[in-house]
Amino acid sequence: MGGKWVVGNASSTDRHMRDERTLDAWRYDTLYELLTPEQRADIEESMRTYIDFHLSGHRPWHPDFRYDRTSWLPNMHYPRTVGTHLLAVALADPKAVEQVFSAHGGMKWWFDEYLGDGVFYMEEFGKFYSNIGSMIQYANACDRLGVPQFGWGYQGTHGGNLRDYVGMMLKVSLPGMSTNDGFRFQAVTMGDAGVLEMIKPGGNPTFFNQERMWGPVPKMGAPLWFEALHAKFPDGGYDFFLARFAAPNEKTWLPSLYFGCAPVDVAKLGPGSGAQGPAAASYASDGRGFALLRMEETGAYWESPRPAVALQFGMYYVHYVHDCLSLLDYVAFNQPVYQRMGGAGPGYAGAEPWKDSPRGQAGGIIVDNGQPQPVDMGNAGCRNQRIRSAFAADHKFTAIRAPGLYPEVDQERALILTDQYLLDATWLASPRPRTYDWQVNAIGTHQRTGAWAATDELSGGKLFEPKNYQGIRTEFMAANDLADCQKLTLPDAAWAHRIERDRLHNRIHVLPEAGTTAYSGKPATVASGATLMLRRQAERTAFLVVHEPHPPGKAPLAAVRRLAQNADGALVRIEGAGVQDTALIAWGDAAAKPLTLAGEGASLTATGYAFVRIINGTAHVGGDVTALTVPGATKLVLNGKETPATASGGTLTWKR
Repeated sequence: MGGKWVVGNASSTDRHMRDERTLDAWRYDTLYELLTPEQRADIEESMRTYIDFHLSGHRPWHPDFRYDRTSWLPNMHYPRTVGTHLLAVALADPKAVEQVFSAHGGMKWWFDEYLGDGVFYMEEFGKFYSNIGSMIQYANACDRLGVPQFGWGYQGTHGGNLRDYVGMMLKVSLPGMSTNDGFRFQAVTMGDAGVLEMIKPGGNPTFFNQERMWGPVPKMGAPLWFEALHAKFPDGGYDFFLARFAAPNEKTWLPSLYFGCAPVDVAKLGPGSGAQGPAAASYASDGRGFALLRMEETGAYWESPRPAVALQFGMYYVHYVHDCLSLLDYVAFNQPVYQRMGGAGPGYAGAEPWKDSPRGQAGGIIVDNGQPQPVDMGNAGCRNQRIRSAFAADHKFTAIRAPGLYPEVDQERALILTDQYLLDATWLASPRPRTYDWQVNAIGTHQRTGAWAATDELSGGKLFEPKNYQGIRTEFMAANDLADCQKLTLPDAAWAHRIERDRLHNRIHVLPEAGTTAYSGKPATVASGATLMLRRQAERTAFLVVHEPHPPGKAPLAAVRRLAQNADGALVRIEGAGVQDTALIAWGDAAAKPLTLAGEGASLTATGYAFVRIINGTAHVGGDVTALTVPGATKLVLNGKETPATASGGTLTWKR
């Protein structure tokens, strides 16, 4: 490498890191019998030169490069490494395979140290395509060479393995979203590029793709990933997805010839067949810094109308956008409720005000009109945050506390997801008054009722003050104001706002707090967008909101009200058709010890959170509960186990 490194540039300027030879390995293997011994010797010498270069440490490195989770771009820099693994197996040299696999930055390191929680790609998920096909081909070659322990058979020190990594898209996928052309299967949206969409509506027969951001050579597309998985693990349910690559009029999915898969019967496994795919559990990921809550966790998940929601934690990842403690996606009834929205500006979100801040996420929290800064850099997970989670059949709970996302601000966001609604509680505390904005971005049209009035308070770039936003191109700030912006001072009573579109209506219930102002509008460059913002100025506050997506004309909730609230937590009652729920959420330091809250004859003592749903006189209770008084119940099921309790006068009492 001549000249001097330009420090501060992306390490993608490090050209030798991108010198991928995957296709050369394939060509050599294919043409082997046609080559003369002299030609083979020359090619093998070149291949071993690449292997020796990798084993020697492949210097020089850009000063900003190191092998960890956050200082490089795997889509740009790992293809050469993966291609070198392929050169080793193409040589049919087990010793070279083991050496490359075990070398610094080799696949052993990838499975042992790089993957978050042993599964997750650490760049934004839209770049996940980059090396999947090459890794599959390498692992299949290891099988044929008799060294499966360096491919499919390797199990990393933290659980990482190739099957789970290739299957990561199932771990991060949202329920199928219904369109006029069929179901769209896409992953949680995270980072500054596009979405990871594994199956497009109307089929996706693309076997190979080429895209600059995935590296310099063509890459295997999702149909081939699923073929490889199905061939290797025929009982894994991957043919369920192969059937969904078929076009609407196709009765059979015809696979490629690469992996030996048989044709797939679309009538038996495809849309509308009643077939189920792999199970899909909820989780909260310390290593990748986000949670995905899924109400349906069986194999019916993929086309189920039951909801799912993703919450970002306060951790950095490569191509991070300032999305700390933001909702990333909320899906219900096979439709997006909230999703990330962009505005004017370049394709990458790193210079675009809406995408590169909580304002442009599905739902975010903004303090003093600034950008949050992550409190963990990702290499060791969420060490400076507190993650809580519990996943029951009738509700899913997660909470993340991340002090320091904004200077002098302690912050925690807790979610309880049910089939009928999402309870969303955000607590913020500072030693001095701050401006706190709570915001969501929906698809649809505001249905305003009450004394809304047009306002220019958020015009002229006032949503994006340049001094508070790092790395954003200021010429896009004014263009990203809210259009059709109106404001309303909220009453000292429960209040609800509706956002509607043809396929999905949504009511947003807000529990009162003095000094709350609502703003409604839409991102100026998103024609179908509808933004709702709640603003408060205080030292401490708690936004208590219930999101109620529903099909048109079928709103299930009749009442949302607060039974009790203090500095440590809140007790909320939610009622409606088939819904008789009470939830306790504690925050801050109080979430680590028992908290008692009571109101309207109900009382709960729990550590962290509690959820009560009454069905036909039985109280189904989740959480670390030590005492309760519940009107309207005569039996108790505590964390899935029937538990003796006292019923008297229509009220159930129990104490540990």
